[in-house]
Amino acid sequence: MSSSELDKFVPMSLPDMALKLLANALASIGRDRLLVAIAGEPVASKLSIGANSSDNIKPPSGEAWIIHQITCSGSCSIYITDGTDDALIDSGTGATTWIAYSFIVTPDIYLKIVDETGSGIKVFYAGVKMKW
Repeated sequence: MSSSELDKFVPMSLPDMALKLLANALASIGRDRLLVAIAGEPVASKLSIGANSSDNIKPPSGEAWIIHQITCSGSCSIYITDGTDDALIDSGTGATTWIAYSFIVTPDIYLKIVDETGSGIKVFYAGVKMKW
């Protein structure tokens, strides 16, 4: 077997392979459709949480989200919950941002944000809808 024939069988690096797959997908379905297929539709909103209260980051029935960013204007705690049992994920003192996470939330398992300031906070979150 010649070296040029052997080169066909040498695996590409992972980044090269990803770029080749992306280029092929772009050529076949178009950039806009590909971005929605990869990322899903964006989800972003704001919660106003009263003093010593909580609110949920919870999709409507039939949807699931991946939350990538949560920003609290003051001290807060993030829990994963099913509405009955809570498990602490993390707490922040003062204004805090959690970024580049992948919290998967459904109508049954979701995030609960708790005000720890005693005076109320604003919470901003962003993510994408998952494709089923």
